[in-house]
Amino acid sequence: MMNSWNINYKKHKLLKCLTKHYILYWQKSVGLEKDYLTFTELRKKLKWNLTQLEIIYIGLEKEGELEQKVDNINNYLKIKEKGITSYTDNKYIDRFWKGAFSYSKDLAGIVIPLLSLVIAYKAIAYKVESHSQSQEKSLISIEKKLKQIEKQIDRLKPTEVDNRKDSISIP
Repeated sequence: MMNSWNINYKKHKLLKCLTKHYILYWQKSVGLEKDYLTFTELRKKLKWNLTQLEIIYIGLEKEGELEQKVDNINNYLKIKEKGITSYTDNKYIDRFWKGAFSYSKDLAGIVIPLLSLVIAYKAIAYKVESHSQSQEKSLISIEKKLKQIEKQIDRLKPTEVDNRKDSISIP
């Protein structure tokens, strides 16, 4: 399937091919016998299938830039003066670049927010992970301190119970 900006590129290529042929014909230096090309010749030069060629030339014919000639054997396309003007003014290639730029902007409008979302997700996941690790380290540190305090308490406890009476205690 061809989108409109791609069709414009193909229109430019077809006009270019026919313009060059037309100029060579009128220069008479190459010895061309006709100022038009058959569909078969165009398909070979442009490496398009028949459907592509028909889609493109119909639009150009409606614009009055090409004319089609038909005989019993072949279909021919001949460029008109308006077609040469469109080619030299880069009418269709300009449209192609505008369409490609617009398509790129639309694509960027989709891709950039998605990438932002992925990056934000990764950042949050990393933050949660590092916070979790931080809490775990904190708990381990608290456990170590508790063990040290328990050891200190154990050292301070008398090992033997002193049965002596305090001088202060009442019998």
